[in-house]
Amino acid sequence: MQEYASTSASTSASKFCCRSARLVAWIHELLNLESAAHLIRCYEPAVVPELLQTPEYARAALQLAYPGHLEAEIDRLLTVRLRRQQILGHVDSPYLWTLVEESALRRRIGDDQIWRNQLEHLARMSREPRISVQIVADAACGPARAGGAFVYLRFVDRQLPDIVCVTQPTSTLYLEGKNDINQYLQVANLLAVEATRPRDASGSIEKLLASTREGGD
Repeated sequence: MQEYASTSASTSASKFCCRSARLVAWIHELLNLESAAHLIRCYEPAVVPELLQTPEYARAALQLAYPGHLEAEIDRLLTVRLRRQQILGHVDSPYLWTLVEESALRRRIGDDQIWRNQLEHLARMSREPRISVQIVADAACGPARAGGAFVYLRFVDRQLPDIVCVTQPTSTLYLEGKNDINQYLQVANLLAVEATRPRDASGSIEKLLASTREGGD
């Protein structure tokens, strides 16, 4: 009985390590695609967009997304996520255009200070010249329209096809079909029309932070 339990635990650990390794590999692939992109458009209904997350917020979000993972595995995923962010802030950086649900900004990932630091960081990043942040109100019904988070990539090399990346808990789906691309672009464009203007993002985030302070929340 003890031998069986030991073998079962060993098999479970082996499957877990393989699953974690696949996750890291998929994220590395996304890193390579983003590095080659001219334009990145993303929609995020649940959390602050990954490319604009602080390290502390990103760790808390990963811990929620991958419960039961060892801390070392979370560290690996966090390292790759932070590496993805290094494409920003350069003269030749891809243009990042994000749509994020207002409810995602209100959702307190991590403790109160982590959440506040994240929103302050997002407000700062929204003022960067090659970054646009638009906040989608609940009335726009973003999750019902989009179905979930996605990233659209257009590449510097126009011979490469546009790609939409749909991240799932255990994999990432890469879509290249014209109909798929058009469908996701249509959703992004509709939400962009109804969302706040990019120049208003910083003020909207600061108002959100101020309202929670005034309410003692």
